[in-house]
Amino acid sequence: MPLDRRHLLGTALGSGLFYSTASAQGSSPSSLQPRIEDERLRALLRPDARLLVLAEGLKWAEGPVWVPGQGLVFSDVRADAEMLWQPSGVRVRRSPAAHSNGHALTPDGRVVLAEHGTRCISRTEADGSNRAVLVERYEGKRLNSPNDLTVKRDGTIWFTDPVYGLTQVEESYGNALELAHSYVYRFDPVTEALEVVSGDFIQPNGIAFSPDESVLYVSESAGGDGPGPLGVFAHTVGSDGKLRDRRFLFKAEHGMVDGFRVDRDGNLWCSSGVGIEVRAPDGKRLGLIPVGEGKQGLVGNLAFGGEDGSRLFICASTRLLALDTATRGAAG
Repeated sequence: MPLDRRHLLGTALGSGLFYSTASAQGSSPSSLQPRIEDERLRALLRPDARLLVLAEGLKWAEGPVWVPGQGLVFSDVRADAEMLWQPSGVRVRRSPAAHSNGHALTPDGRVVLAEHGTRCISRTEADGSNRAVLVERYEGKRLNSPNDLTVKRDGTIWFTDPVYGLTQVEESYGNALELAHSYVYRFDPVTEALEVVSGDFIQPNGIAFSPDESVLYVSESAGGDGPGPLGVFAHTVGSDGKLRDRRFLFKAEHGMVDGFRVDRDGNLWCSSGVGIEVRAPDGKRLGLIPVGEGKQGLVGNLAFGGEDGSRLFICASTRLLALDTATRGAAG
């Protein structure tokens, strides 16, 4: 029986379509109580930082990306809606939205999406218009359910393709599995070439580059017998686009690592079942930032954004949260 990643993270809250919105400052801000294990984390956090609640009442928030001139675009995967947060509040930007999950920005400012429902990578303009399918098959077979993605500065799209959009009916339009494995891919939108860069994962999930793009990080979200435990792997990226020197960076300590982001200094800000784990580039844990008690602490994905890139937007199951930090996301 396929492993349900939500069972590893916890059970998502609620099922309503009502979105409670807040101002740019957030509603009911709470004092930040980070668990500092390394003083390097203290330097990444503002002393007066508060955890802000920007929206509530989502089904399952995922895949955030900051789009300049628009705001924060993210998915309510199980509501089949693409959402937009702006300082005035949050609204549905597109619905249906093919149960889209991850979002990323291209070098020319467009948005690429990993779609569970249509099992493809698509692209829209910054405002969500003119959707076009970029790739949906590998060697003639339909992709599983693209989950998360990142765009290299050369414009190539790197994405993970686990089975979750097929095994979780509330995140898909149905249909059968066609590929025998869950791969990590590299897609070149210029040549339209799709290449497997790694077949070493059971169910690859989150994906991000180091600031200089010399390292690709990918999280493993399925345990059991296989190439490694739940956690994050690092790979050296060759000039030819091939991955080398695969190594296990760290083990997930609270459920699993779903999505994660890298800051300008190469630290990894990782989702977990109890909040946000912050890791140094070598995998050493700097500490934990809780975002709530019990199921309220569940984080699926996150992204840096805001006008100066220092605000961390957090998709925490049925809520959208924000934390103003003392760092910035890696330039991409």
